This record gives sequence, C-alpha cells and structure tokens, in this order.
Amino acid sequence: MQVRYYKEYSRYLDRDMEFKVYGHAGRPILIFPCQSGRFFDWEDRHMCDIAAPWINAGKLQIITADSIDRESWDNKGPGRPRIEMQERWYNYICEEL
Repeated sequence: MQVRYYKEYSRYLDRDMEFKVYGHAGRPILIFPCQSGRFFDWEDRHMCDIAAPWINAGKLQIITADSIDRESWDNKGPGRPRIEMQERWYNYICEEL
C-alpha cells in the first residue's frame, strides 16, 4: 500500500499541520481522529489493514487529518478563543487540506 506523509504549513492555523494519504487512486475519503486524537491514530489502530483491499485495488484513497481539539473543544480556557480556533481549523480542512 502506498502511504505518503505530509507536513505542510497552514495559513489559517499559522503552523505546520501533518496528515497521511493512503493509496494511489480511487474515491477520496477524509478520516478525522477521535476527540483529541492525531492523524496517525487510524494507522496505529490497524484500520488501514481493514481497508487495504480497496486501497490496494485503487478504489479508495484515505486522507487522515490531524486535530486541534486540545486548543478548541478540550481547552478549558475562555469560549471565544476556542470557537475561533475551531473555525480556523474548519477553514484549514475546507480550503487547504
């Protein structure tokens, strides 16, 4: 299975964001980690093994996004900065990833 790792700068988040792409072709599917998870959790939990037949056949291409939950949903600070961070992450997902 072809696996590519990326670490690219996000202008919305003003930092590098990491993600992986599994497969060489096929329908793209975006995978989000569980709350406060990371982009590599999908692979660490062997989920790619389950999807491998479709990925290897070129039917699926999986993109695993990273989260910023510790700065938004799970942050115990004031509400407004948390909401603004979540909105910036949303823009990163929609416009850059």
